[in-house]
Amino acid sequence: MRRILLYTVLAIAVVGSIGLIASPGAAQPNETAEQNETIGSQTLVEVDEFVRLTEWTYDEDAEVFELHFEVDRRTTITVSEAIQRPEGAGEGQIRQQRLSPGENVVTIPSRSAAGEAGVTMTTRQSIDEGRFVYVSTGVAQTGGPFEGTTATAGWFGGASVVFAMLLASAWQVKRKKLNKPEELT
Repeated sequence: MRRILLYTVLAIAVVGSIGLIASPGAAQPNETAEQNETIGSQTLVEVDEFVRLTEWTYDEDAEVFELHFEVDRRTTITVSEAIQRPEGAGEGQIRQQRLSPGENVVTIPSRSAAGEAGVTMTTRQSIDEGRFVYVSTGVAQTGGPFEGTTATAGWFGGASVVFAMLLASAWQVKRKKLNKPEELT
């Protein structure tokens, strides 16, 4: 009878801790779910002496960069994806576009990898100078293995494991005492 009770308590403790951990966000809403869909900056970066990047935005849903340039004279700009990829071969996006004097907008798809998207920009003059300009969204924070769960679930899961270990050790001590040979005095 005691064994049945012990196994029942252990099963409830294990199933209860698994149920709490498996139900992410049951007690509190996940605050990281609300993020801006468009990331942007009002910067002024010179690609070369005639081309300046004045504004950029990244649409996470469409995975597209929109780059705004201010140009003093006609020139061609090359824009390509520039993000970290896993080892091995692959492909990416690249665009070459002729820019007219004044304001110009260039769009280019750029897939996100590990929460980061980026593009590089070059012109003939910047290549001759041996440099390029880049725009990056930066690395997004990932939640790790406990993303989607709450602190309450963690506490209950930990308490369940401690309780289960206490019961298991008590059962082991009790079992050893019962199986111990009698000492003659």
